[in-house]
Amino acid sequence: MTEQHLDNHELKKRSALSRIGRFLLFSFALFFLLIGLLVTGLLLYLTPKRIEHHLKPIVAEAVQGDLQFSIAHFNIFNGFVFQNISLQSRPDSGNIPFPIKSLRAKQASLKYSFKPLLKKQLVINEVLIDEPQIELEISPIIGDTIESRPAADSAVAPAALPVSFQLERFRLQNADIVVDSQNSTTAQHIFLSEINLFMDQVHLPKGQVLDQDSLIKGQFSLQLKKSNILFTQKSTHDSMLFAGVLDATFNLNLHSLENINFNGAAQLQNIELHANDQKLLQTDESFPLSFALGGLLNLQQERARIDSIVFRVQNIPWVKMNLQADSLLHRPYLHGRFFAGGVPVAQLLGLAIEFVPELPMPDIYLHNPNAEISIAGSEFSGNIPDSTDAQSRLSWSFQLGMEKLGATINRGESFIQNLNLIATSSGSVGYNKIISPKFELDVHYDSLALTLPQVDKVFSGKMGFKLNTGLNDNLIPSFAHLALSLHNFLGADIEAEMSAAGGSTLQRIKGRGNLSVINFDLSQLPASQALGTVSANMELQIITLDSIKATMSVLTDSLLLKSPEQNQPMQLSPLSMNASLLASTDELFQNIQLHQLLVKVNHFFSGEMDASLRLNQETSVRGQINEMILDHAALLEWLPMEIKKPLEGFHINGKTRLTGDMNLDIQGADTSYSAAVQIVTSPTDLDFTFENLFIKNLQINSEAEIDSKSGGKLDFVLSIDSTLSTVTEPLTFLNNKIGLHMTMKDNFQYINVDTGYVSLPDLKTFGFIAGSVSDLINNPQINAHMEFHQAAKDTLVVTKDIRFKGENDIVCFVGTNQNTAHLDARLKAKDLSFFLPNNTRISRINADISLSQKIDLQEMMLLGSSQPIVKTPSAGLIDYFLYRNYYTDHINKSRISIRRVEVGEYQVENITLEAYLGNGRIEIPSFLFDVYGGNIGGQLAIVAGMDNILDAEYKLSAHFSGINSALLLPAAKADEGGIITAHAEIQGRGIDVEQGIDINGYFNITEIESKVADNLLRSLDPEGKDSGIRSTRILINRGFKPRLFQFEIRHSYCYPAVYFDQPWYFPVRLSGGGLELSRIPIAYFLNMNQTSSRSAE
Repeated sequence: MTEQHLDNHELKKRSALSRIGRFLLFSFALFFLLIGLLVTGLLLYLTPKRIEHHLKPIVAEAVQGDLQFSIAHFNIFNGFVFQNISLQSRPDSGNIPFPIKSLRAKQASLKYSFKPLLKKQLVINEVLIDEPQIELEISPIIGDTIESRPAADSAVAPAALPVSFQLERFRLQNADIVVDSQNSTTAQHIFLSEINLFMDQVHLPKGQVLDQDSLIKGQFSLQLKKSNILFTQKSTHDSMLFAGVLDATFNLNLHSLENINFNGAAQLQNIELHANDQKLLQTDESFPLSFALGGLLNLQQERARIDSIVFRVQNIPWVKMNLQADSLLHRPYLHGRFFAGGVPVAQLLGLAIEFVPELPMPDIYLHNPNAEISIAGSEFSGNIPDSTDAQSRLSWSFQLGMEKLGATINRGESFIQNLNLIATSSGSVGYNKIISPKFELDVHYDSLALTLPQVDKVFSGKMGFKLNTGLNDNLIPSFAHLALSLHNFLGADIEAEMSAAGGSTLQRIKGRGNLSVINFDLSQLPASQALGTVSANMELQIITLDSIKATMSVLTDSLLLKSPEQNQPMQLSPLSMNASLLASTDELFQNIQLHQLLVKVNHFFSGEMDASLRLNQETSVRGQINEMILDHAALLEWLPMEIKKPLEGFHINGKTRLTGDMNLDIQGADTSYSAAVQIVTSPTDLDFTFENLFIKNLQINSEAEIDSKSGGKLDFVLSIDSTLSTVTEPLTFLNNKIGLHMTMKDNFQYINVDTGYVSLPDLKTFGFIAGSVSDLINNPQINAHMEFHQAAKDTLVVTKDIRFKGENDIVCFVGTNQNTAHLDARLKAKDLSFFLPNNTRISRINADISLSQKIDLQEMMLLGSSQPIVKTPSAGLIDYFLYRNYYTDHINKSRISIRRVEVGEYQVENITLEAYLGNGRIEIPSFLFDVYGGNIGGQLAIVAGMDNILDAEYKLSAHFSGINSALLLPAAKADEGGIITAHAEIQGRGIDVEQGIDINGYFNITEIESKVADNLLRSLDPEGKDSGIRSTRILINRGFKPRLFQFEIRHSYCYPAVYFDQPWYFPVRLSGGGLELSRIPIAYFLNMNQTSSRSAE
């Protein structure tokens, strides 16, 4: 029974298990059958055409665009796959244009979740887009709002699938994005390539997301690898282009809304920057700009912390900072601190050389290669200013520092040692205001040397400069303190200090300052010609802006002035200058008043003036010189002995006073001005005792006025009541005056000398001057007319030995432009006689002389003609007399006649000549005068050297006839001796023996008395050293009578020869009938003439 019972029990157990197994097998078979049917149904239902049929209306409704793809299929495991995708927006849509203009992609894959399929839902949880090319177009919204636009066509779309997106993974690979934006004036274009966007493990809870923030998960990453970036902007007048290669990555790990970690880095290189088609910047891989950051974000508490922000240039960290932010979405509070980083000075210099090659950079050697400029220690904190919260403010504390900078420039031309700089600033920024800013600056160095262009080195010892200032809420200085200490600057110690304190308004600011310069060495100034020291002190006191006082004093020791013309320096007496001013201004410094400025220099100069300056929409300047006085006697006393010594015995009194005013108004592009100056010299006496000359009551009265509208004028009058000379006997000249009246117009382009005169009554001389200057700036042209008349019916005594009488008139016209000057002059004399020293007298001159000459002002040379003025078949007087009437009618001829010229015991009478002057030539075709019973006549022509008047060419033809040779000897009588007859033909070039002369021709004496001939030979050889001359004199004394004296001139040498009438009683016959003498340089005769002239003096 027992065994049977067990078998039945086992049998029942097996039957139950079999039934369960069959149930499970049936269930799984049914499940897989349903799955198979579902899959089969999906595969049969989701054909490419059906997918396209359902997907296009969805996209068209979402983005107002047309979707196209070439391949679309569904895989049970891989989901949906689309290839060659193209999405084109429809700009004619009634809605606002969607930013996507077009989208193209190589492939897009969409994977789904199986579980929602049981609920007849298709949930996409993974999306992969490969190589998309996206074009975005952003246009301004013009016209109606969305509500006012006409509705889109309401075509009935086919029933859409119940599709939704719950992305757990997203991939955007190798994307290119183009963004275009354009308005009426500006077009912008952006291009970015090789963009990768990844989202993984994304989980969003259902229901209220913020209540389940701990369930929010996700990983996000944005990557750009060697991405080309391009930005262009074009407007009507300007254009800009920026391009580069960007490597960047940004990662964000979302653990919950309270725990979001992020980090990122970017590097930009191969940068190009263009503006208006001009290249401004171009770099390569050696110049990368990089940026990195990392931190934590808590959205629940609206808090962010960035632990590190680093900006690098060429992999050198310039800036390192951290940043914290709270209440991001309500009242943002920021706190940032720059904790490290610096800009190396050596790197800055290298970048300047590389990127600004046209900048003239010197050769710089840094003593400390690690010197850098840093803002480490700077920080800011506070709320971002907001108009809704008047108490919100952002405070800052900024610090810029540089330590131990030393540099040598151009191998020692200039240097600076141990330069240290600290600049700090602090304060707060509120909404539209700055609150209590403070500034401090501390700069000092150990030594400095500068080599400036065309000057010597300038040295300086230690320098320290400190500035500490603060502003109140109205940005008015509440306090300020400045201190400067500079040692051994050009030998001087300079100290400056100023303190100021402000009130409720800027007008109430007050302060005091002092500047002192001790023992400034003038000899250390570049190219200085002065030796000595100068000390100065200036004090400034500001009671309010309505009362500003300042004083300044300058004191020198005895100064030495070096002069290239003098071996010994010139010594000046100590110079002392004192000045004081009283001024005021308004808060905006737009109305500055100089109420009084007083200046005094030693005892010879003092001045007082006032001025005003107004700066607003119209700028105006007013100035008035109340008085400037120069004391002549005190100035003479101060002058150095080197100047006073030649004037020993000279005395002067009187003063010169200057007064004036000026006005300047500027309104936009219009400028107007006016000024007036008057210079008056009080009656001044000049005592030239060493010259026995005394000038009494010299007065100068000069007035000048200028006006931008009417032009200007100048009046000048110099008057001397009397001039007394007592060289031998008292000579007095009374009431002498010189005056000038000028007018100017068209911004001084045109100047007219309306009236000019000279009045010397006791010299019977009166003159008149008039002229004009036109187009002074561009092409100045000068025209002048001068006339002088002198009429002395009785003999006028100038000095004891110089007297004259008669009449003469001079008329002169001068015209010039930039290149040439033209001179026309005419002189007329009537019965003019001169009585000169050394028994010289010229009697009864009657003349009418005309001159016309042009001058090249660029080359400073006379302009002339190589052709003679008078052209006759031969050079003889007879030919000229035949053609004289023709030249008289066609050319201005000059005529001169002199009754007598007496020099000591010699005299010449009845001098007449006719001349033609001009074109660089002096032609005298006829001259004739009587001398010692005979006469001399001939012709003379002189052609001036164009660039050197001493290089003149000349030609002389003269005939000596019937001259009583005995009268050439002292104490001779008219009935003694014989007659001299001679002829000369000489031509040459040059009149300066030292520069060289070249003379050719001859001088033949055909008749001469023997004693005169002997004297002539003796003058040629006063020491009797020449054997030829000695033998010739012996022959003359033995009875040989000269019948021909021949002086042949060749190449500036004279070759004399004497031919005789041999007496019958002398048995020996001379070969050729005469003797040839040794040659004599022409310079000998000229030097002998100069010696005779000096002896006569």
